[in-house]
Amino acid sequence: MPKKEKIEISVVRVQTVTVGADPTQDALIKFTTAAADVTLRLPATVLADLEAMLTHASQAQAEHATKQ
Repeated sequence: MPKKEKIEISVVRVQTVTVGADPTQDALIKFTTAAADVTLRLPATVLADLEAMLTHASQAQAEHATKQ
């Protein structure tokens, strides 16, 4: 399998997050960057993975801050 190109984009701010009541519809997260607005389309399973990762990262950050 060929290597995938890695793209890193500096985000200025999160512009909008759109999640519908229908779990079969994708969530949309729109970011503002210096060059353009970027919209990510996340299926429900990917959104759930992202939420779990953010929760884990937040907990780890809180534990690290408490230890200092």
